[in-house]
Amino acid sequence: IGSMKVEAGLISGGKRVTCDYITPSGKKIYLATTLYTESECIGDLEYEIDKEKFLGRENILVPVEVQESKTFSKALGTVVDSIVAMKRIVKIMPGDKIALNLIISVSEDKEEAKENLESLKHEGEISKTFELSRTRAEEELKYLGVSGKMQALYQEVLGYILFMNPLKSVQYKNRKIKKYEMDSLWKFGISGDDPIILAKVRNIEDMYLVEELLSMFEYYKAKNIKIDLVILNEEKNVYEQYVKEGIISSILNRQLDYMKNNGIYLINSNEVEPQDLDCIELNSKI
Repeated sequence: IGSMKVEAGLISGGKRVTCDYITPSGKKIYLATTLYTESECIGDLEYEIDKEKFLGRENILVPVEVQESKTFSKALGTVVDSIVAMKRIVKIMPGDKIALNLIISVSEDKEEAKENLESLKHEGEISKTFELSRTRAEEELKYLGVSGKMQALYQEVLGYILFMNPLKSVQYKNRKIKKYEMDSLWKFGISGDDPIILAKVRNIEDMYLVEELLSMFEYYKAKNIKIDLVILNEEKNVYEQYVKEGIISSILNRQLDYMKNNGIYLINSNEVEPQDLDCIELNSKI
């Protein structure tokens, strides 16, 4: 949300913060959040929505307002570099345990964002919501055939997809980077709007990688995370085409044929210009 503008306000007697995020296209997204506990609190909920005020100027270490134990300003209004930081002072007796719940609700409808928070007023409701969510997630993983170990891997990879991949910087450190027009991607049906994962397959022994990536693609799709999976067939034998047949078979076996050229792209390297391959590789996250 670094490039978005935020207008923040309070609801429910100052116990929750609601923000209106304006996307670059002008569309509004509403976020409501609170730090909820049933334990005894000292004072009211404190919050900060200005990132610079919270962190301090040119500071990337411990936020200034945390390090110096400052009271959060609770200032409302429009900010460009936005965050939502909240603080509660809670009374804990020796040997006691307490629960703090960070609840975040996001919706395109402002009232719905508020109502979602209002429905979680008690620890019992929060615990019930967690249990239902866990059960749903477990059933979803069973349906997708994804183990806990695979899920952990997919979530780790997701960090490289959605954020900066340091390996790309190393890869292009000593290379002269060319500038390409987006139509270099469009000719393959790739919009360039979603993160790109590029997989290079040279022989049939690499098919395990395709299977893994298709499984990961299904997992992200179930989580409503849009990515473009580009599978580059680098097989030298143009007559037998074992790799191409294996890739198509894997896609069909997972019933993902409808995603071909609409999320999954199969490209033969010997049919593409070198500059187009370089453009795809440059724009891929992994």
